[in-house]
Amino acid sequence: MPIQQPTPQELSQARAASLVARRARADLKREIHDGAKTVRQALMAAYGDEALRQLRVIDVVRSVPGVGQVRATKTMERLGIALNRRVGGLGSRQFEALSEEFDA
Repeated sequence: MPIQQPTPQELSQARAASLVARRARADLKREIHDGAKTVRQALMAAYGDEALRQLRVIDVVRSVPGVGQVRATKTMERLGIALNRRVGGLGSRQFEALSEEFDA
């Protein structure tokens, strides 16, 4: 059975939804970087929004001022969080460990 091709209208809707999701993720990272939200607040906000649940945890960690790629990678390895983990896939212990690490 052949796969049905999306219509131009469906493609347009998908592009618009994708743009909204990318902007929401960028806004969340910017709020963390600017200090408007803590890591805990950002993770809590992400649990209520499907677009934000798709954000990679390492991107959240790298948004913290003073945290670069190396420190983010080492921190996630130390906390036992896979580098490809998405915010929506965090367990409660991982959530608490991240919160304690960056919100102290």
